[in-house]
Amino acid sequence: MAIYNMWRAFGLSSMLIPPVITNCLYVYRLTHRLPQIKDIVIKTKKKCPKCGAEIEGYLNPLPTVDIIIELRGKGILLIKRKNFPMGWAIPGGFVDYGESVEDAAIREAKEETGLDVKLIRQLHTYSKPDRDPRHHAISTVFIAKARGNPSAADDAAEVGIFTMDNLPSPLVFDHKEILADYFKLKKK
Repeated sequence: MAIYNMWRAFGLSSMLIPPVITNCLYVYRLTHRLPQIKDIVIKTKKKCPKCGAEIEGYLNPLPTVDIIIELRGKGILLIKRKNFPMGWAIPGGFVDYGESVEDAAIREAKEETGLDVKLIRQLHTYSKPDRDPRHHAISTVFIAKARGNPSAADDAAEVGIFTMDNLPSPLVFDHKEILADYFKLKKK
């Protein structure tokens, strides 16, 4: 309700928005598309389930990882997602609380492809607020090597091995940009 009141305070309640804003996806969309309120710090308040004390928090970007998995002599491994947004993607996912990005990359690669990977290097960190249509996510992208036969699991409906010349479509998120950066690095 506080977010809706903030929306009304800026004179925006007449715009087409849901009557009640219920989750951070809406908050992201509102703050991302409207430059006049983009600089507002969005605070959340929750009650402690044990003592009932009010706890103040902030709406922050979510840390994620993506792993470009190289299969010797074959190409790179991509997954076809079974959840929104639908399409092909670099394997990856969210960093769990208390987990390093390196451990998250190894775990996500195993969960989505069944492969044990060896991380070779970090490619780059991607952080554009609109890179993920669901929320603001910051992704640390790793290059890894693996052997074996991949199999789709977890969020992956299927897996495929591709080269720069036969990438599938559509690539979701900002993965077209990430793969362009990867292939540019490989040409050096």
